[in-house]
Amino acid sequence: MVMSRRILLAILLVAALWGCGEKFDPASLLQNTRVIAIVAEPPKLTLGESVSLRAYSYIPPDLTVASETWSFCPVHLSSFTNPAFSCFSDIPECNPVLEPNEDGVVVANPLTLALACFEALGAQGVELPEEQPNDEGEGEDEEKEESIEVLFRYRIEDSSGFSRDAVMRVEQHFEPEITHPNSNPVIKEVRFDDVIVSEGDVLELRKEKDTVAVEIELDEASRDLYMTASGEEYKEDFDVNWFSTAGRFEDDEAIGVDISVTFKADPLELDETEAQIWAVVRDGQGGQTVFGPVTIPLEPAAE
Repeated sequence: MVMSRRILLAILLVAALWGCGEKFDPASLLQNTRVIAIVAEPPKLTLGESVSLRAYSYIPPDLTVASETWSFCPVHLSSFTNPAFSCFSDIPECNPVLEPNEDGVVVANPLTLALACFEALGAQGVELPEEQPNDEGEGEDEEKEESIEVLFRYRIEDSSGFSRDAVMRVEQHFEPEITHPNSNPVIKEVRFDDVIVSEGDVLELRKEKDTVAVEIELDEASRDLYMTASGEEYKEDFDVNWFSTAGRFEDDEAIGVDISVTFKADPLELDETEAQIWAVVRDGQGGQTVFGPVTIPLEPAAE
């Protein structure tokens, strides 16, 4: 009985300390420079196909973008034990800097870039690993890799000197056609309090503690089929993440094609006079789509 009382006291003490502990802001709250998403079009590449990449970032209103840099690596060494996405070679030809166009989009051909890397390695006398012969005899069909992941790196630095890094892994196939091609998720409609909104819209003023019903409808037809390593075929699931610069979401992540969440203008600081809201839709197979921002003017409560 004495031991039971001690356990009970310990539980009550932990609960009290937890309740008095520091409250952490959710990951969906944008307070400093962040990379929200990188969208590749298309998410999977056939042999020799080029890809377009666009980064979606948030910069606080009192800061500006100081620099943005892109680079490419044909073979990365990331794993559970090495998650830093380091490149297999550090020579410049295997880590080329990529220049975005006037719209901020990078267009690259991974096959061309990879060949330039391997040619440079060959010129330096670096021997690439050769394909090993089949131990079961020449008559047996060899199982070959259908694709590899190539890596694009992105870095953004703001005017305060703060920087963020992000990577985008793109599936490069070795055939001119893909058995299970992938497209980015398609958003059919977004509604705030039953009103259809578009990117860049500014909505009506909301006061502190007001709520807004936010709905997103995704195109079921854009859920592509994919095959697992064991040969099983499945349909993609859409994972939607919400982001805001002020206020909170009741649930900032959900899975489905018709999703409803509640945004609440609470808590607000006195200088938080608007909330910019984004949605990022991911299909789990490299496809992503970004919607936003939509701006909600806010009126914090007087002290």
